[in-house]
Amino acid sequence: MSVINIKPISEIYLRVRGELKLLKIALINKDLKKIMRHRTTLHSLTTNFEISLKHNEKNLLIHYRIKEASKNLLMLVQSTLHTASHYLSMNLGCL
Repeated sequence: MSVINIKPISEIYLRVRGELKLLKIALINKDLKKIMRHRTTLHSLTTNFEISLKHNEKNLLIHYRIKEASKNLLMLVQSTLHTASHYLSMNLGCL
């Protein structure tokens, strides 16, 4: 039986937002290596964030505003990850 280390939602939320900003900057600067690095990190953080949300939702009542902010952030992350993946697929030959 494995133990999952659940971090506080606020901690993961802030890390996701920070990494999202770094990915957007890398996209603006068209820096393929940073795009790949931040995309991978953001994908991992997003997975942890979703797990943390589900875990906390079962154990406590998450405040409605936290749920809405989290849902909006996840939608923005998915959109940005899609943009990054598309950009990388179009430009991977440049590395």
